[in-house]
Amino acid sequence: MTLQKQTSRHGKQLEMAILTTVWEQINKVGYQELTIKEVAQLAHTNTNTVYRHWPNKAVLVLAACAQFGPKPKNTAFQYWKAAR
Repeated sequence: MTLQKQTSRHGKQLEMAILTTVWEQINKVGYQELTIKEVAQLAHTNTNTVYRHWPNKAVLVLAACAQFGPKPKNTAFQYWKAAR
């Protein structure tokens, strides 16, 4: 049996691993039960790394929602422009 050496992830690869974990957890346990510590553990990183990119849980969840959530067909600006 061969053991694979885990390489460190940086940049976009690390960001996507964290945001994917947040999206999965928010759908599984909800916002109230979501913790940065658990996200870091599940994403195989540490809490300092998560906080380096996102200052708090709310901003982290918003980033995950922006990445994976439904995209609106029309923006508020488009609605405003059409109403003029």
